[in-house]
Amino acid sequence: MNINETRNHLIAHRSGMDTTTCAELSTEITTQLLQQPIFEQAQRIAVYLAHRNEVSTEKIIQDIWAQGKQCYLPVLAPDMPNSLHFLPYTAETVLQPNTYKILEPIWDASACLPAQDFDLVITPLVGFDKHCHRIGMGAGYYDRSFAFMNTSPRPQHPKLVGLGYELQKLDNIEPQPWDITLDAVFTENTVYQCNFE
Repeated sequence: MNINETRNHLIAHRSGMDTTTCAELSTEITTQLLQQPIFEQAQRIAVYLAHRNEVSTEKIIQDIWAQGKQCYLPVLAPDMPNSLHFLPYTAETVLQPNTYKILEPIWDASACLPAQDFDLVITPLVGFDKHCHRIGMGAGYYDRSFAFMNTSPRPQHPKLVGLGYELQKLDNIEPQPWDITLDAVFTENTVYQCNFE
């Protein structure tokens, strides 16, 4: 299968999961992350709102708020639609659906935090391998937004962490030069580590 066929296969497989299973596995996955120093030490954290059976981040968001950390969500800017921007997310934040019907804060350029300023960025994914290569939805938003990570030596911050189910794991993904490798991927079974300390 080519990359698009693989992506479609994985999305269909994930979409076929029942709600109870998604919730149970999401709890197992997020509990693992919340116990890690990479989360405990982070203050500025970007996270996503789950869509179409992605691993739920609800527990992570609640913990961020409870611990007084700063929570941010990705936003598609009206005048810069090809990359992600990050706006604060609190319990009072008003959300609206974007082009992809994913909820996001109302655009406010003055409140954006640059991608380089995060301690931890938690990403959704469609597929991954044991080397923490990631397949996303195909639009390249995360790769473009974190292109600055594709340098040598790799910046220490932010740490990029993916959340996925074991059923999304592939034997091997051939990365493109512009693909950004994750530091770690958390699943219900284990943590796959790459640039992870």
